[in-house]
Amino acid sequence: MLEFLDSCHQDRRLYIETFFKIQSRNVESGLTPFVLNKVQRDYWDTKTQRDIYLKARQVTVSSIVQADFVSEAMMFPGLNVLILVQKPEEKTKKPHLDRIKSFYYSVPADVRPPLENENESSIVFNFQQKNGPKELSHIYLASAGSLEIGRGETIHRVHMTEYGSYEKEEAEAMSQMLMGLPQGARIVKEGSPKGMERPFYQDYQNAVSGIGAFKPHLYPWWMQEEYTAEGEDVDPTAEEGRLLLQGLTQGQIRWRRNMLRNAASEVGAERARNVFLQEYLE
Repeated sequence: MLEFLDSCHQDRRLYIETFFKIQSRNVESGLTPFVLNKVQRDYWDTKTQRDIYLKARQVTVSSIVQADFVSEAMMFPGLNVLILVQKPEEKTKKPHLDRIKSFYYSVPADVRPPLENENESSIVFNFQQKNGPKELSHIYLASAGSLEIGRGETIHRVHMTEYGSYEKEEAEAMSQMLMGLPQGARIVKEGSPKGMERPFYQDYQNAVSGIGAFKPHLYPWWMQEEYTAEGEDVDPTAEEGRLLLQGLTQGQIRWRRNMLRNAASEVGAERARNVFLQEYLE
């Protein structure tokens, strides 16, 4: 086991895929092993110190970012992680906290660090050896725009979830907080597009243009492997034909048509395409 854990310290993906469990999208299936999918493998292979992810809805970026940061906090004493959620935090904190708990408790007790403390806003791991000094790692959860975040504690990892939902003043408050991070800290901003008037749009455009330190990553809906539908081959429109030339399959085109049809039933045919593309970017 010690040799295996040494390997995990060199490659935390091994630790995650061996131990971590995550809630299946099919609720009846319960917790399932966290085996990285296509998007998550790309995240792991291309991550840097500063990353910004523009993603389609339900493309599973936040779960791998949290698995990355939580596994690191569970293996290395003194690491402090901050997870920022969109408001209202009384609704959005709990799903992230539940996910973190499922990661922690799926690891065998003799492998994971003991808990020092746990509440609705933080989880603390205790690495204290017998008669040795107390060494802790923290995972904090807070809402975007909280002015006191990061002022009393050195933060080493920051995950800004659903950044597309942040208002201008929230993004400005977070920018001030990020300026105080130590050298070597990692920052991840990720979210779905919510319109050009929000800070996410300009931040992502700056990253694409090479302005600033963030590396841009784009995850369109077809990178989520389950977005496909069974049925007969379709006669593609010009737009669908261009997507097929990019490498999409007939099953993905059928799924796209189904989603556009559902959108049209909700908002009307004229708005359906724009509504679809705001949630499932291409």
